[in-house]
Amino acid sequence: MLLAVDVGNTHTVIGLFDGPKLVHDFRIESSPGRTIDELHVLLLNLLQVVDVPRDAIQAAILASVVPSLSDTVIEAVDRAFDLDMRVVGPGMKTGMPILYENP
Repeated sequence: MLLAVDVGNTHTVIGLFDGPKLVHDFRIESSPGRTIDELHVLLLNLLQVVDVPRDAIQAAILASVVPSLSDTVIEAVDRAFDLDMRVVGPGMKTGMPILYENP
């Protein structure tokens, strides 16, 4: 399964994908005061609620508009799943054409 995390200014949305299919999603507050340990425990608890074992998570990706929270998410995912999280950002090759002009 893929763990996808989208950190927005107000909420963080977490999705679990089995191949191309979204099988579970969660919305939590984007809290700048949340620690790595708190997020680590929260991620594991969310999986437990939907009966997904920790070792089912085989990849993780992050998109964030809140740079101050990005490192917390990356470290919490590393601790919870022993994964190097991919981060969507400028220059990332996704295979999808981006059809807009730079502002």
